[in-house]
Amino acid sequence: MADQVEAFVYSGGVMNPLGTLGGSYSYALAINDAGQVVGWSQTASGTNDAFLYSGGVMTDLGTLGGAGSIASGINDAGQVVGWSQTASGNPVYEPFLYSGGVMTPLGTLGGASGQAFGIDSAGQVTGYSATAGGSSHAFLYSGGIMNDLGTLGGGTDSWAFGINGAGQVVGRSNGSGSPGYYSAILYSGGVMIDLNSFLPAHSGWHLSAATAINDSGQIVGEGGAPGCWGGFLYSGGTVTCLGTLIPTAINDAGQVVGYSYRSDGTGWDAYLYSGGSMIDLGRLGGAHSVATGINDQGQIAGYSDLPEPSCLALSGAAAALLLLLRKTIALPLTRAGVSGKPRA
Repeated sequence: MADQVEAFVYSGGVMNPLGTLGGSYSYALAINDAGQVVGWSQTASGTNDAFLYSGGVMTDLGTLGGAGSIASGINDAGQVVGWSQTASGNPVYEPFLYSGGVMTPLGTLGGASGQAFGIDSAGQVTGYSATAGGSSHAFLYSGGIMNDLGTLGGGTDSWAFGINGAGQVVGRSNGSGSPGYYSAILYSGGVMIDLNSFLPAHSGWHLSAATAINDSGQIVGEGGAPGCWGGFLYSGGTVTCLGTLIPTAINDAGQVVGYSYRSDGTGWDAYLYSGGSMIDLGRLGGAHSVATGINDQGQIAGYSDLPEPSCLALSGAAAALLLLLRKTIALPLTRAGVSGKPRA
C-alpha cells in the first residue's frame, strides 16, 4: 500500500496539511520567515519532486533532468536549495540552487554525488559532497565556488547541515585515527572547530553531530553525557540535555523542533522545545509525525502520516527521510531499500 504521509505547517496550535503534487505523500523540510515551505512530494506520475509551498499553492520545482529531486532549505529571499538526480547520472545526484524560477546545478567536489542542506541570507549554500577520492566533505558554496571545508584533524569525512546569517556552518566530522568516531563541528572564520573543545574538560559530554545553528550562535544536535543521550542545545558555553528529542531546527528565539518517541512507546511525534518545556505537536490522525523546521514567527514545518488502519504509513519513504534528518548518510531518491524506525 502506498504511504499516506502529508507535509504540514503547525501554527496557532493547529497542524495544517499542505497537500501533495498529485501523489500519495509529501514531506516538508524547511520554512522561512515568510511562511514559505520546501520539501518533496510524489507527483501524479509517481516521481518524487522538490516543491515550494507559498501563498497556499504547492509548486513543483522540477529536476536537473533526472527522475527526482528534494528541496531541503530556503532563505527569506525565497531561494531554495536541495539536490536532484541528473539526466546523465554523473553525478548521480547534485546540489542545486533554485532562484528566480531557475534550478541551477552547483557541481560537486569531484565525486559522484552531493547534497545541499542550508542557505543563508547572502545566498551562501552549505552541504556535503563526495570527493574524487571517495570521501564525503562538507562544503560552503559562495560566489560561484564550492569550497571544501575539510575535516577535523586530518579525518576522512565531514558533513555540513546548517548555516546562520553570519555564515557560520555546523555539522559533523571524524578525525585522524578514529574514522568511526564523530564530533559536532562549527566552521567559522575559515576554521573548522570541534564543538567539544568549547566544553569543560570533565563535562562528561560528547557532542557527536550539530544539525542547526541560529543567528545568536545557539546550536542543536545529538550527543551524550552520563544520564543523557539524545539531543542537546549548546548556548554560550553551556550544554542543555534535550533528552530523547532528536532536534532538527532552531529559530532565533531559541525554540527547537524535532521528533521523539511518545512515552507510551506506540510511535514518535513532532515536538517543540520552548522555555524549558517539551510540547507534543500531535499528528494528522496517523501514528507518527516529525517536525523539521521552525521560523522566527514560531510556525513549524514537518510531516505526518494520515489515518490508515490497514498498514503502517511511515515505513518506506518516511524512514528514508528520518535517516536524512539524522544527517548521517546520503538519501537515495527512491522509496526502496530503507525501512525501520528512528533510533530513540
